[in-house]
Amino acid sequence: MQRFFTALLLTAVIFLATSNYALARKPRTVFNDDAQFLFEMENVEDPIGFVKAWLDREMKAIPFSTFVFLAATPDVCTYEAKVGEVYADRRLPGGAIGWAPGIRSLRAAGTDALKLVTEHMKAHGKEVLAAIRLSDTHHVNLNPNDPLVPQFAIDNPHFVIKQPDGRENETALDYSYPEVRAHRLAIMREIVENYDVDGLELNFVRWAKHFPRHQGREKAPIMTDFMQSVRSMLDEVAESKGRKRPFTLGIRVPESIDTCWLAGVDIETWVNNDWISYIVVSTWNNTDPQMGLAEFTRFAKPNKVDLIVVMGNMMGSLNTGPPFILDRPVAMSADHAKSYLGMLLTPSEARGAAANFYTWGADSISFWNVGVHFGKLATGTTEQIERMRQWTHAVSSKRQVFDGTRTYRYLPMGKGMSTRAPPFRNYPWYDEGHSPLGHKNGPIIQFTAESENERQAFPFLMADGRKGQKLDGLMTFWVYNLESPDQLKIDVNRTRIDPEHISSAKSGLRRGGIDGYRFEISLARCPAFSGNNELGLTLISSNQADAVPYMEELEVVVENSPRKISKADDNIKIMIAVDTEGPTGVNEYWARNLKDGDPKIEYYRSLLTNDVNATIEGCFQGGANEVYLRDDGFRDRNVILDDLDPRVKLVSGHDFLLQGLDNTFDGVILVGLHAMEGTNQAVLPHTWSSSRRRQYWFNGQPAGEIAAYAVAASHQHSVPIIMVTGCNGTCSEATELLGRKLTTVEVKSMSKDGAITLYPTEITFPRIVAGAKHAVQQLEEMKPYPVEFPLHVRLELKDKETTDGYIQWRKENKPAWPGRRAGDNAIEAELLDILHLIL
Repeated sequence: MQRFFTALLLTAVIFLATSNYALARKPRTVFNDDAQFLFEMENVEDPIGFVKAWLDREMKAIPFSTFVFLAATPDVCTYEAKVGEVYADRRLPGGAIGWAPGIRSLRAAGTDALKLVTEHMKAHGKEVLAAIRLSDTHHVNLNPNDPLVPQFAIDNPHFVIKQPDGRENETALDYSYPEVRAHRLAIMREIVENYDVDGLELNFVRWAKHFPRHQGREKAPIMTDFMQSVRSMLDEVAESKGRKRPFTLGIRVPESIDTCWLAGVDIETWVNNDWISYIVVSTWNNTDPQMGLAEFTRFAKPNKVDLIVVMGNMMGSLNTGPPFILDRPVAMSADHAKSYLGMLLTPSEARGAAANFYTWGADSISFWNVGVHFGKLATGTTEQIERMRQWTHAVSSKRQVFDGTRTYRYLPMGKGMSTRAPPFRNYPWYDEGHSPLGHKNGPIIQFTAESENERQAFPFLMADGRKGQKLDGLMTFWVYNLESPDQLKIDVNRTRIDPEHISSAKSGLRRGGIDGYRFEISLARCPAFSGNNELGLTLISSNQADAVPYMEELEVVVENSPRKISKADDNIKIMIAVDTEGPTGVNEYWARNLKDGDPKIEYYRSLLTNDVNATIEGCFQGGANEVYLRDDGFRDRNVILDDLDPRVKLVSGHDFLLQGLDNTFDGVILVGLHAMEGTNQAVLPHTWSSSRRRQYWFNGQPAGEIAAYAVAASHQHSVPIIMVTGCNGTCSEATELLGRKLTTVEVKSMSKDGAITLYPTEITFPRIVAGAKHAVQQLEEMKPYPVEFPLHVRLELKDKETTDGYIQWRKENKPAWPGRRAGDNAIEAELLDILHLIL
C-alpha cells in the first residue's frame, strides 16, 4: 500500500507539471457579462454601489462559477487602457453615448469596470476572466466619429480584410499582418499584468472574421502561432507575478469544426498542445438543440479540457416572421416581438437543449446574452429575471435537466440570413439557411409539385429515447400553406404513423400570419427513437393553389419520468466527506485535543479509515465508477493514506465547504458526522467547534454541519446528500432534514440516560458497505436539498468576549467577510454563495 500511494503522489506531481492549463475548477459554469451596466450609468450618484448591486442581481439569479467580463473588442476597451483605446475617450460628437457614462463615472470614483468587477466577484468566490472579442465589427465602416472604431484601424486602413465578395463595409482587421497580432497581444498583456483577473477568454465568435472569408483554413497556422504567443505571454506574466496556478485561457469557438476552419481556428491543435483550459462551443445568439458536439468531444475529453456549450436567452432564429408566435410571451425588444427571433427560452426548452448537450459530451453550460437583462431593458423586469433564473437553474447540472419536462424545439435557425447581407450587417457569412458563422442549420422542407410522393426527412437530435425507451409526451409540427391535412403521409424513423393516431388543427391557434395545419402525435404512438431521428413527410397530393407547402418547426415535449442511472448509461461519481467525531468507536474530540504522539491518535485514525474504506467498497458495489474523498476533519492527520482503498481519489483544498464538488457528481456521502450543538441523545454534538461556536440558523431554521453540507452540495451544483453515518442522534437529524429516503448508518448510540454504546467494527463495516451500496443504487430517488439564496445566516457564540475575538479574527484574515454584529453574542450575514457559509 505504501508503494501504491507513493506512486499515486508521483503521478499527481507529473500531472500538475504537464497539464497546467486544465487545473481550474472543473467543470466551470460560465456567465458572460457584456458590460451592459456601463450603458445605464448616466447621472448615477453612487457608481460603485450601482455596479455592485447589478453584479449581486446577476449572482442571485444565475448559477455560475466563472464570470467573464468584456474588456476589449479587441482594440477598444472598457477598462483604463494604455495600450488599447478607452471607449469614447477620443473627442467625439454626441456626448455620453454607449459605455461612456459608466466609464467616466467609475473613473471619477477612482476605479474602472474591470478592476471593480474583478474585486467584487472574486470576493464572492468566482473565477474572473477578461473577455477579448477577436474581431468585433458592430461598426459597419471606419467612421472616426464612431467610438467603436479604433484609432488603430483609422491609422492603418490597409490592415482591413479584403473580402472576396466585394463588400465595401468590411471593418475587421486581418491577422495575417504581424502588426495586428502584436498590438492585440500587447492589450492582452496589459490586462493580465495590471489586473487581478484569473485569465482571459478569447471570443472567436464575435464576429469570426480573422482572414478573408475564403482563406480561413489556409491561414489557420498564422492564428495557431498567435495562440502559442498568447499562451507563452500568460505563462511569462504568471511567473513574474508569482502565481501559484497558471492563467486560465478559455476559447469561444464557432458551432462546428467546419465553421472553426472558416474562421481560421484550428481548435484541435490548440487543445492537443495543452494551451487552453476550456472550450465554449457557441452559436451566434441562440440555443440550438441540434448542435453536434461529438467532433469536439473527440479531442477535448482525452485532453481533460472543459467542453462547455453556449445557451442564449433567445431560442429563435434570425427570421422576423411570419409565422408569428401566438402561444407564448415573446420580445427581446419591440422589433423582435412576434417572430422566432423573439422566442425567449423557457425552462422546459432549456432542459431539452441541455439534455442533448450533456448527453453528447458537454461538461457544463455557458450563459450568453443573459447579463444584459438586469437593468432598464424591457427584458430586465422582475418577471423576466425570474424566467432567466428558472431556466438557467434548470440546466445547471445533468440531474436538474432530467428532473423536469423537456421540450425539444427545432427551428429554422438560418432562415432570413440572406436578408442581412452587407451593407445591412457586416456578418462573415450571410448565405440563406446558414448561421452568420457559416454553419448549415436545420432544413426547411418544401413540398413542391415535383416532390409529390417523395419522402422528405426532417432530422432531429434527441437525448430522450435514444436507447429505445418508450416515452410519454407529444410531438407537434406545423406545415404551412397546406390546404388539407390529408395531403400528408407521416412516419417517424421510417415507421408510418397510423392516421387515426394523428390529430390536426388549423395553425392559427398557436402560429399566426400564414395559413396551414398543426399536427400532433402522442409519443406513446411513435416507434422507438434512437438519438439521431427523422420525421418523414410525404406529400401525396399537391395543392390546388400556387402556394408551396413547407415545414420548418418541430416540437417534442417529453414528460418527466425517473431516469434510471446505470453504468451503461452514466458515469456515476460520488464524493465522500469525512469528519472525526462521528466514526465507529469514537467518543472524544481526539483530532483536536490529543497531543502528537498519543497512541490513541493512530487507533482513532484506523477506525475512521475503516469506515471510509467500507463506504468506498459499498459505492463500487452499488455501481459507482468514480469515488472521491475529502478529509474535512481537524488538521491533516485523520485518514491513514497508506491504508485507503486504492480506488479512491483524493480531493484537496479548504477554501470553502465541499471544494472540488461540481455538477458532474451524482451524490455526496457524509462519513463520521455528528449532530448539531444542543442535540439531546447524541454523541459529541456540536457545530464546527465545541468550545466557541454554539448554534447556526439558515433562513431562520436551526442548522448544524449536516445542513451546511447539504446547502453547499445543493447550491449551484444541485448534488444531493445520499448517505450519512454517525450516532443515533446524527442519523435522526439527517433524516429529519433530508427526508426518509436518505440512507443513514448508525455506528454508535446514546441512550436517554446518557449511556454511550460504541458498536464494534465487525458490525459497522458490513452495515456501511450495505448502506453505501443501497444509497448509490437509489440515486434517482434523491433530490438536492431545497434552499433559497440569498441565504440568511445567524451564528450565536457562547459569550460577548468570544464574539469580539471571533469578529476581529475574521476581519483580519478574511477582508471580504460579510458578517455583521447582531447582539452581544450573535453575528448575521446575507450570503449570495457558499464562500462564507461557515461565517
